[in-house]
Amino acid sequence: MRKSNQSVTEVISLKFPQTRFQGSKYKLIRWIHKSISDLAFDSVLDGFSGSGVVSYYFKSLRKEVYSNDILSSSYITSQALVENSFTLLTDQEIARLLRFVSYDDHGHTVEKNFRGVYFTQDENIWIDSMLYNISNLEGEYKRVLAYWSLFQSCIIKRPFNLFHRKNLSLRMSNVRRKFGNKVTWDRTFTEYFTKFCKQANACIFDNKRNNTAINCDISLIQGNFDLIYLDPPYMKSRRSKGTDYQDYYNFLEGLIDYENWEKRINLKKKHLPYEIEKSAWIDSELIYDKFSSLFEKFDGILVLSYHDLGFPSIKDLTELLHSVRKNVRTEYLEYQYVLSPQKVTKEALIIAK
Repeated sequence: MRKSNQSVTEVISLKFPQTRFQGSKYKLIRWIHKSISDLAFDSVLDGFSGSGVVSYYFKSLRKEVYSNDILSSSYITSQALVENSFTLLTDQEIARLLRFVSYDDHGHTVEKNFRGVYFTQDENIWIDSMLYNISNLEGEYKRVLAYWSLFQSCIIKRPFNLFHRKNLSLRMSNVRRKFGNKVTWDRTFTEYFTKFCKQANACIFDNKRNNTAINCDISLIQGNFDLIYLDPPYMKSRRSKGTDYQDYYNFLEGLIDYENWEKRINLKKKHLPYEIEKSAWIDSELIYDKFSSLFEKFDGILVLSYHDLGFPSIKDLTELLHSVRKNVRTEYLEYQYVLSPQKVTKEALIIAK
């Protein structure tokens, strides 16, 4: 089996874009790499791929990567940056994508439904035009590269980089701010889209393996994997709801399902979310059983990214793992989050083999 090369963390730092995806492990890759460097494995399942950075890390290790997420937008990210090994967007294709379509020719779903919610009306019209251009781009990998670039452009222009609130006013109000960067928010979609297309192109490489993007609940995945990396939504307590990525990125899910989007908008909520069946991983009543069944499902090495204050507790999860694995250890790293600089938490990596 292939051994890890320490220099691969530098490759990640240089090539993978620093996305603003909630919970991204971009800044923790060096620590993850050090913590699992003694493990021998050739195939890996990234069960909750999110930003795609950990899947990309494993790809850089020359592993055979199966990158899964229940979010269609995260699935597209893995298609674009992990499964894709050769396809790039040419300068001519980027220019055609940026060409504004006649107002009467493209759809108006964003303009019509999201006035004052996430972006200005001019930006909403730009997004409608871009989605028309993406739909007419030939080649699946070219389309997912364009979608990924659009996702990043939308995220970077949002307060908190999320879509769970109707808060365009936070960006537009002429007031003194204690957070955010109005200069960043007010740069154009055209500028950002071009930037992210080029960043995506710079990421693409062939690791000589057949890597696969998957889009489903992890409980539905079949197959044998040498290592299973798990980074599920974070839950703080038995009384709390887990981090709801489906709500955080509902707008991106709508971008992908443009033809059906309008029919799936929840009009009862101010931020008009795209309705999707909720994952059981954010239900405190089900979470313990979800972990238990998942640990029993796979035979390979289990690597669980977690928090020292998470629910269930590390103690509880360790006991569960001891029932299915002989060797269980936990690595810790103190970490500060950008949105909570005064708060230091401990990231945990629970490794069971």
